[in-house]
This record gives sequence, C-alpha cells and structure tokens, in this order.
Amino acid sequence: MEKMTKKKVSFTLPFPPSVNKMYGNTPDGGRYLLPKVKRYYDQCYFEIYQQCGNKIPKFFKKVTMMIEFFPRRNGGWDVNNFNKAPEDAIVKAGVIPDDQVKYLQPQAPVIHKRVPRDAQPYIKITLEEI
Repeated sequence: MEKMTKKKVSFTLPFPPSVNKMYGNTPDGGRYLLPKVKRYYDQCYFEIYQQCGNKIPKFFKKVTMMIEFFPRRNGGWDVNNFNKAPEDAIVKAGVIPDDQVKYLQPQAPVIHKRVPRDAQPYIKITLEEI
C-alpha cells in the first residue's frame, strides 16, 4: 500500500503589521481595516504566487502553521501580536479556508536573529496538512 504524504509548503512574506495597528475606529464606535493592511494582503498574495511557481497552493484540510520571525530588533515586542495579519493574508489569498489553522507550531513562534539594518524584515511561514 502506498504511503500518503501530507501536503506541505513554505514561503517568506514581508514582516506583518501588529494586530494593534491593523484597525481604525469609526466615530460611531465601529472598526475598519486600515488601507496599509489591505496593501499588505495584496503584497502577500503576490509573494506567495511567485514563490510557489506562479500558482496559489490550496489546502482543504486543517493545517499546522509555523511562523519564523526575522525582525529588525530582537526584543521589546509581543510576538503574538504579529500572527493575525499573515494568517488573514493566506486566507485572503485562497491558500487555506478561514479557521483552518489547527495549531501554531511550535507553541511559541520562533524568533531568529534580527536582519541587518539595511535589510527588510520578513517572516517564513510553513503550512502542513494535519
């Protein structure tokens, strides 16, 4: 019997905005997604498309998601504030359906050494079917 392999893909994306800076407030108490976040989603779509052979990979089952951070600075920020934008971006790109990330692996995101001052910070995402 042939062994089924789990689908797995990795790609890098620009460093995401903090969840604290994703939304604006309306005068009536509502919230809206800021234009810079919409541009981030568009940029992520383009990056995923290019890095995955000019196509968008599609997952239909639940996935684990590992996020590796390559920031400009090592400390002074809450890494958990940076998970929402990339997850939303890959949902909007059509890679995974909404609410399909079952686990973040490892439980705490991995923070690597910071990138040089003249380099752009980024993240690496690895998705794998469960």
